[in-house]
Amino acid sequence: MGTSIMFGNSKGGVGKTTCCVNVADILASRGKKVLLVDMDPQGHCSMSLGKNPLDFFNTVAEVLTRKARVEEAIVNLGPNFDLIPSNIGMFDIEDELRRAITPYFLLDLALRPIKARYDFIIIDTPPNVGTFVLNGIIASEIIIVPIDSSFLGVEGFVRLKNIITNDIEPATKRSFLVRILITMFDSRTRMSKDVREDVASTFGEDIVLSSFINRNTDVQRAIAQGFPLRVYADEERKHPQGLVDYEALVDELLGLIEFR
Repeated sequence: MGTSIMFGNSKGGVGKTTCCVNVADILASRGKKVLLVDMDPQGHCSMSLGKNPLDFFNTVAEVLTRKARVEEAIVNLGPNFDLIPSNIGMFDIEDELRRAITPYFLLDLALRPIKARYDFIIIDTPPNVGTFVLNGIIASEIIIVPIDSSFLGVEGFVRLKNIITNDIEPATKRSFLVRILITMFDSRTRMSKDVREDVASTFGEDIVLSSFINRNTDVQRAIAQGFPLRVYADEERKHPQGLVDYEALVDELLGLIEFR
């Protein structure tokens, strides 16, 4: 049975999609069977992988509203790497989902028939704590909260953690592994260092992943060209710091799963 990992924070611009795309791509390159699920109506996962989200007839929206089977929405991106895309059609279904008897369990129920096919399911979510994010949490075992070396990012973690602890865990009778990932870290600035130290002292060293993502222009260049960073690095014949960071993150995630 595959392990589902959601990346989420109610604050935007913290690198959720970039993390999802690169973690999924690196896992696939290591021979793991990976499904990337885009729960963000902006469809940035598709765009980051060189695809136009409006080109897809069946998306996660059709899966959640049961207009398509989950198998019909899966797009193969390469060896070991599949995607369930999203696009602006998601904006039209949120009210419909809320009227369902179990509106926050729809993604979990949809993925169950195919979960055994994958080693990992990576779930990207929009910057809020609405219906799509709650679906993402309940469909996951591990929640990674990227924080962009700012104190506003920390507030997003607190909000998400409180919802998981106070609402979702009692309702599902399950425990979720929640970890903070520091992104856009800049060792030259005092603020980056202060945020990392404050987060560790406030929430505990075990809550903060030891790996972190440095601010790196190659990451943005790769996204702009529609490539995961690993593919971009091969094309440019370089080994950017961002790729080193994401490789270390994947190693740490694999360690978390092994000892979970």
